[in-house]
Amino acid sequence: MPQLTVNLDVDKIRELVFQLPSKDFIQLAREIEERLETFEMMQLAESGFEEWDATEELMRDPAMREDVEEGRAQAARGEGRSWREVQRSVRD
Repeated sequence: MPQLTVNLDVDKIRELVFQLPSKDFIQLAREIEERLETFEMMQLAESGFEEWDATEELMRDPAMREDVEEGRAQAARGEGRSWREVQRSVRD
């Protein structure tokens, strides 16, 4: 069976969508919203995995791991500065 290929750009799709009857437009909007929520969750998950990978990579570095452990020990002893103090010192 022959196939027909139609090239549509976003503007043409938008134009066609706005021509839909109200009932179909509302249904399509709901389906797009559901798809968007899934897409956003996937992006968040991907971002989380990237951070996790970066943390694992840093913790495999012996010098970095030693620095992190020293920082934790300093915090446990009540040494160090708050994040706000660090931010202020960087701005100055």
